[in-house]
Amino acid sequence: MSTSALTMTEESPPPILLTRVLRLLGYLTDPKTLPGKAFTRWEQSMTGTMEKLATNDRYLRFAGRGLQMGFRVRKDMIDATEEMLHSMRIPALSEVIALRNQVRVLHDQLEATTNQLEVALDLLEKIDARGELLEAAVAAAPAADAAVQDPSTKAAPKKGAKKAVKAEEN
Repeated sequence: MSTSALTMTEESPPPILLTRVLRLLGYLTDPKTLPGKAFTRWEQSMTGTMEKLATNDRYLRFAGRGLQMGFRVRKDMIDATEEMLHSMRIPALSEVIALRNQVRVLHDQLEATTNQLEVALDLLEKIDARGELLEAAVAAAPAADAAVQDPSTKAAPKKGAKKAVKAEEN
């Protein structure tokens, strides 16, 4: 039997948990069902209450103090945890994060240095190739001079060439 086609006698697999949860949530919030109607009324009343609270200065001060106190407690807990870790000679999270950032910076610098060295190496190879060409030209120059001075290797002069040679000698 193929797994892609189910016959009438075969049962389909049970729905995934997420599918069941989403169907239930849809039923509970659908305005056509009894729980959905109750949810809609509750949501509307809570929206009105929150709108009133959002404009109440007294509530806003109270909520602000609560948030500020929560942030202080969190900071104190982090400080106490780091102090405990330091006493056990274990690095704290903030130190690990700082080290990770330093490693990233060093990695970036190493990559930039590597790229610069590759460019410098390419330039040195080009200079080396030019130097070899220059050495070959310098080595070939004495042979060419000797060929010019040796009368046996001279070709027959062209008309007017003797006059140009005499003019150069003077």
